Amino acid sequence: MDVRSSPYSQYATQFNRDTFAQLLEESGIEYVFAGSYLGGRPKDPTCYKDDKIDYKEVAKRQWYKKGIERPLTQK
Repeated sequence: MDVRSSPYSQYATQFNRDTFAQLLEESGIEYVFAGSYLGGRPKDPTCYKDDKIDYKEVAKRQWYKKGIERPLTQK
């Protein structure tokens, strides 16, 4: 499960989302992108105070709670 908000790298391109997903798939590992709801830079503007992320606010959001539950319920 990839929890990076922006899963791209200029310097370690093997970890760019598409490349990484393909490499994992070739090894028999499923790639799941979860950066939109578990990443460190949420798009929800109400999760920011004074231009900084307020993780207490993030933890209250339904999309975050569902994201936390997802790996616990997948088989």
